[in-house]
Amino acid sequence: MSLISIAAFTIFPPKRVGESGHKFVHYFRTNVCALYSYQTLERDIAFIDKHGVRAFEKTQKEREKILKTMIAGFNEGRSKSHYCIAATVLEIDELRMALAKAKKESPNLEIKEKSKLLHSLLDEIAERKNCVLKLRK
Repeated sequence: MSLISIAAFTIFPPKRVGESGHKFVHYFRTNVCALYSYQTLERDIAFIDKHGVRAFEKTQKEREKILKTMIAGFNEGRSKSHYCIAATVLEIDELRMALAKAKKESPNLEIKEKSKLLHSLLDEIAERKNCVLKLRK
């Protein structure tokens, strides 16, 4: 299973999905993974309505690249869900900024300290935006 399907970032429909948000919602409700954050659903639908599904997929692929970098360099074995949610909820520029700062401040740290640093940066951004980076049960 790919990171995309785990985090439910990108929509890979089995058949062509129209450009409207209504069709996206129908597809979303019937096919998308449970880890998708509903915190961004309205934002995503508005983006698709304005820019189309192809542009949405492009932004999600960028999120996937950032997510893969976070997991490769900062996952101590317990952070994958946290990073997936952050990559879904936060803006791409915010993710880039947090990742760059974490890389800059952690060249000589152990993996647990690196993970803790990135967690704190992502949590700080989420707190400012009143977002939650935890799975809700």
